Amino acid sequence: LKQLNFYPNDIKLYLLASNWSIIAEEQAFIKRCGVCKDEIGSRIICARIADRLMRLCFLYSDHYAPYSKWFGFAFNELPIDKEIGANIHRALSSDSLNDRENYIVQAQVLVANLHNSCEITEHIEVEVQRYHSRDIKVIFADQYAVAIMNKLQGTKFEHMPRIGTLSQIGNYSAISDQIYYNKKVKALYGE
Repeated sequence: LKQLNFYPNDIKLYLLASNWSIIAEEQAFIKRCGVCKDEIGSRIICARIADRLMRLCFLYSDHYAPYSKWFGFAFNELPIDKEIGANIHRALSSDSLNDRENYIVQAQVLVANLHNSCEITEHIEVEVQRYHSRDIKVIFADQYAVAIMNKLQGTKFEHMPRIGTLSQIGNYSAISDQIYYNKKVKALYGE
Protein backbone atom coordinates (compact mmCIF):
# COMPACT_ATOMS: atom_id res chain seq x y z
CA LEU A 1 0.00 0.00 0.00
CA LYS A 2 2.92 2.36 0.67
CA GLN A 3 3.89 1.99 -3.00
CA LEU A 4 0.65 3.73 -3.96
CA ASN A 5 1.30 6.62 -1.58
CA PHE A 6 2.60 8.74 -4.47
CA TYR A 7 4.06 8.38 -7.95
CA PRO A 8 7.38 6.55 -8.28
CA ASN A 9 10.19 9.08 -8.65
CA ASP A 10 10.71 8.69 -12.42
CA ILE A 11 7.01 9.21 -13.08
CA LYS A 12 6.97 12.26 -10.83
CA LEU A 13 9.97 13.71 -12.69
CA TYR A 14 8.33 13.01 -16.05
CA LEU A 15 5.14 14.77 -14.93
CA LEU A 16 7.09 17.75 -13.58
CA ALA A 17 8.99 18.08 -16.86
CA SER A 18 5.75 17.74 -18.84
CA ASN A 19 4.03 20.54 -16.95
CA TRP A 20 6.98 22.89 -17.28
CA SER A 21 7.18 22.07 -21.01
CA ILE A 22 3.50 22.80 -21.53
CA ILE A 23 3.85 26.11 -19.69
CA ALA A 24 6.90 26.98 -21.81
CA GLU A 25 4.93 26.49 -25.02
CA GLU A 26 2.41 29.19 -24.11
CA GLN A 27 4.20 31.39 -21.58
CA ALA A 28 4.37 34.37 -23.94
CA PHE A 29 0.86 34.03 -25.37
CA ILE A 30 -1.11 35.66 -22.55
CA LYS A 31 0.36 39.01 -23.52
CA ARG A 32 0.58 38.28 -27.26
CA CYS A 33 -3.11 37.41 -27.47
CA GLY A 34 -4.03 40.49 -25.48
CA VAL A 35 -1.95 42.77 -27.68
CA CYS A 36 -3.82 41.31 -30.68
CA LYS A 37 -7.11 42.22 -28.93
CA ASP A 38 -7.90 38.54 -28.26
CA GLU A 39 -9.04 38.97 -24.67
CA ILE A 40 -10.74 35.59 -24.48
CA GLY A 41 -7.64 33.85 -25.86
CA SER A 42 -5.46 35.62 -23.30
CA ARG A 43 -7.72 34.53 -20.45
CA ILE A 44 -7.94 30.92 -21.68
CA ILE A 45 -4.16 30.64 -21.94
CA CYS A 46 -3.78 32.22 -18.52
CA ALA A 47 -6.17 29.61 -17.12
CA ARG A 48 -4.24 26.77 -18.78
CA ILE A 49 -0.96 28.02 -17.33
CA ALA A 50 -2.62 28.43 -13.92
CA ASP A 51 -3.81 24.81 -14.11
CA ARG A 52 -0.28 23.62 -14.91
CA LEU A 53 1.21 25.67 -12.06
CA MET A 54 -1.32 24.18 -9.67
CA ARG A 55 -0.49 20.65 -10.90
CA LEU A 56 3.19 21.39 -10.33
CA CYS A 57 2.39 22.36 -6.75
CA PHE A 58 0.63 19.03 -6.19
CA LEU A 59 3.64 17.19 -7.62
CA TYR A 60 6.22 19.13 -5.61
CA SER A 61 4.13 18.54 -2.48
CA ASP A 62 3.84 14.78 -3.20
CA HIS A 63 0.05 14.93 -3.32
CA TYR A 64 -2.12 13.44 -6.04
CA ALA A 65 -4.24 16.05 -7.80
CA PRO A 66 -7.94 15.16 -7.55
CA TYR A 67 -10.37 15.47 -10.42
CA SER A 68 -11.84 18.86 -11.32
CA LYS A 69 -14.64 18.96 -8.74
CA TRP A 70 -12.10 18.99 -5.88
CA PHE A 71 -9.06 20.40 -7.65
CA GLY A 72 -9.21 23.99 -6.36
CA PHE A 73 -10.25 22.95 -2.87
CA ALA A 74 -7.39 20.46 -2.56
CA PHE A 75 -4.93 22.99 -4.02
CA ASN A 76 -5.82 25.44 -1.24
CA GLU A 77 -4.93 22.74 1.32
CA LEU A 78 -1.40 22.13 -0.03
CA PRO A 79 1.54 23.04 2.23
CA ILE A 80 2.88 25.70 -0.14
CA ASP A 81 3.36 29.46 -0.16
CA LYS A 82 -0.20 30.82 -0.21
CA GLU A 83 0.97 33.66 -2.47
CA ILE A 84 1.08 31.15 -5.34
CA GLY A 85 -2.68 30.69 -5.15
CA ALA A 86 -3.25 34.40 -4.48
CA ASN A 87 -1.33 35.37 -7.62
CA ILE A 88 -3.14 32.74 -9.68
CA HIS A 89 -6.46 34.08 -8.43
CA ARG A 90 -5.43 37.67 -9.21
CA ALA A 91 -4.28 36.68 -12.71
CA LEU A 92 -7.50 34.82 -13.49
CA SER A 93 -9.73 37.61 -12.25
CA SER A 94 -7.80 40.54 -13.72
CA ASP A 95 -9.35 42.69 -16.43
CA SER A 96 -5.99 44.36 -17.06
CA LEU A 97 -3.72 42.56 -19.52
CA ASN A 98 -0.56 43.87 -17.84
CA ASP A 99 -1.79 42.87 -14.39
CA ARG A 100 -2.81 39.41 -15.66
CA GLU A 101 0.68 38.92 -17.09
CA ASN A 102 2.39 40.22 -13.94
CA TYR A 103 0.37 38.02 -11.59
CA ILE A 104 0.77 34.80 -13.59
CA VAL A 105 4.51 35.44 -14.01
CA GLN A 106 4.81 36.07 -10.27
CA ALA A 107 3.01 32.76 -9.65
CA GLN A 108 5.54 31.10 -11.99
CA VAL A 109 8.42 32.66 -10.05
CA LEU A 110 7.02 31.28 -6.79
CA VAL A 111 6.56 27.79 -8.26
CA ALA A 112 10.10 27.97 -9.68
CA ASN A 113 11.29 28.82 -6.15
CA LEU A 114 9.34 25.79 -4.91
CA HIS A 115 11.18 23.72 -7.52
CA ASN A 116 14.52 24.96 -6.22
CA SER A 117 13.55 24.32 -2.60
CA CYS A 118 12.82 20.65 -3.42
CA GLU A 119 16.39 20.22 -4.75
CA ILE A 120 15.25 17.91 -7.55
CA THR A 121 17.79 19.46 -9.92
CA GLU A 122 20.69 21.82 -9.60
CA HIS A 123 19.56 25.28 -8.50
CA ILE A 124 18.13 27.28 -11.41
CA GLU A 125 18.31 31.05 -11.10
CA VAL A 126 14.76 32.40 -11.21
CA GLU A 127 14.68 35.48 -13.37
CA VAL A 128 11.85 37.31 -15.09
CA GLN A 129 13.07 38.23 -18.56
CA ARG A 130 11.81 39.72 -21.77
CA TYR A 131 10.66 37.16 -24.30
CA HIS A 132 13.18 37.53 -27.16
CA SER A 133 13.39 41.33 -26.71
CA ARG A 134 9.59 41.74 -26.88
CA ASP A 135 7.56 43.52 -24.22
CA ILE A 136 6.50 40.16 -22.79
CA LYS A 137 7.62 38.79 -19.41
CA VAL A 138 8.61 35.13 -18.97
CA ILE A 139 10.79 32.97 -16.75
CA PHE A 140 11.71 30.63 -19.65
CA ALA A 141 9.95 27.65 -18.11
CA ASP A 142 11.62 25.28 -20.54
CA GLN A 143 14.84 25.43 -18.50
CA TYR A 144 13.07 23.60 -15.66
CA ALA A 145 11.78 20.93 -18.04
CA VAL A 146 15.27 20.41 -19.51
CA ALA A 147 16.92 20.18 -16.09
CA ILE A 148 14.37 17.61 -14.94
CA MET A 149 14.60 15.59 -18.16
CA ASN A 150 18.37 15.38 -17.64
CA LYS A 151 17.55 13.37 -14.51
CA LEU A 152 15.59 10.92 -16.68
CA GLN A 153 18.42 10.05 -19.07
CA GLY A 154 18.69 6.31 -19.47
CA THR A 155 15.11 5.68 -18.32
CA LYS A 156 12.08 4.77 -20.40
CA PHE A 157 10.87 8.36 -19.95
CA GLU A 158 13.89 9.88 -21.70
CA HIS A 159 12.27 10.02 -25.14
CA MET A 160 8.59 10.20 -24.21
CA PRO A 161 6.68 13.26 -25.40
CA ARG A 162 6.21 15.70 -22.56
CA ILE A 163 2.41 15.59 -22.50
CA GLY A 164 1.84 14.47 -18.93
CA THR A 165 -1.01 12.14 -18.01
CA LEU A 166 -4.32 11.76 -19.76
CA SER A 167 -5.98 13.49 -16.79
CA GLN A 168 -3.79 16.53 -17.49
CA ILE A 169 -5.01 16.72 -21.06
CA GLY A 170 -8.53 17.04 -19.77
CA ASN A 171 -11.08 15.25 -17.68
CA TYR A 172 -11.49 12.38 -20.08
CA SER A 173 -12.67 9.74 -17.63
CA ALA A 174 -14.87 8.30 -20.40
CA ILE A 175 -11.62 7.39 -22.17
CA SER A 176 -9.20 6.75 -19.31
CA ASP A 177 -11.60 4.51 -17.40
CA GLN A 178 -12.46 2.30 -20.38
CA ILE A 179 -10.11 -0.65 -20.92
CA TYR A 180 -11.07 -0.65 -24.60
CA TYR A 181 -9.02 2.53 -25.16
CA ASN A 182 -5.85 1.42 -23.32
CA LYS A 183 -3.85 0.54 -26.45
CA LYS A 184 -4.84 3.76 -28.18
CA VAL A 185 -3.91 5.85 -25.16
CA LYS A 186 -0.58 3.99 -24.82
CA ALA A 187 0.21 4.92 -28.42
CA LEU A 188 0.29 8.61 -27.40
CA TYR A 189 3.35 7.88 -25.32
CA GLY A 190 5.26 5.73 -27.81
CA GLU A 191 6.62 2.35 -26.81
